[in-house]
Amino acid sequence: MRSYADAAKSGLDIRHRPGLQSLIDDVLKGQTNFQAVLVYDVSRWGRFQDSDEAACYEFLCKHAGIQVHYCAEPLSNDGSPVSTVVKMMKRAMAAEYLRDLSTSVHAGQCRLVANGFKVEDEQDSAYGVSC
Repeated sequence: MRSYADAAKSGLDIRHRPGLQSLIDDVLKGQTNFQAVLVYDVSRWGRFQDSDEAACYEFLCKHAGIQVHYCAEPLSNDGSPVSTVVKMMKRAMAAEYLRDLSTSVHAGQCRLVANGFKVEDEQDSAYGVSC
């Protein structure tokens, strides 16, 4: 049993997800000693702006004989048309949630800048906010 985690990481792309990168790398290299990956829900797999990206990573696992199970989802990830459509919708909803969140964060940063505050990124270095 192994654990791959990306605590407090954005699900926007795989570049910022070392845990997911490691999982996919191990799967591609055949360096796995497990038959399933447990994921909390579809959005935790990733909130990629292209929902095909999440499907691709799941397919790579499936192709290697490793099933992906979404623990908090009321669906059986069995490849049936219903589960496929539900996953597609949930992936699209996760991506849209991230777009909405980005818009809200940007609006908040603009308010801070308008009130004279300095906006910092996660590494504590200033960056410009175009409002």
